[in-house]
Amino acid sequence: MADRGKRISHNDVTFANWTLACGLLSVVPLLNLATIPLGIVFGIVAVRYATTRPGRYGGLKRSIVGLTICVVWLLMTIYAMIVYGPAALLKR
Repeated sequence: MADRGKRISHNDVTFANWTLACGLLSVVPLLNLATIPLGIVFGIVAVRYATTRPGRYGGLKRSIVGLTICVVWLLMTIYAMIVYGPAALLKR
């Protein structure tokens, strides 16, 4: 029988999961302006926690992937606003 007195401790990956979820939801055009900043904030917090307290917090790779997705979509959104925003006004 298993020893019931010992508990297996798992790393807390909540912030990493939220970062990845926000990164994946940032692909949806309706949700990207809301989820990109949240993903970046959660990603910075998750990376900070995972590097300073690796025994308690985990998901460093997951948070880096989510943070990368959010930053790439942020840059693409800014590029689209700069390039296509004035072009739409000039076509009138």
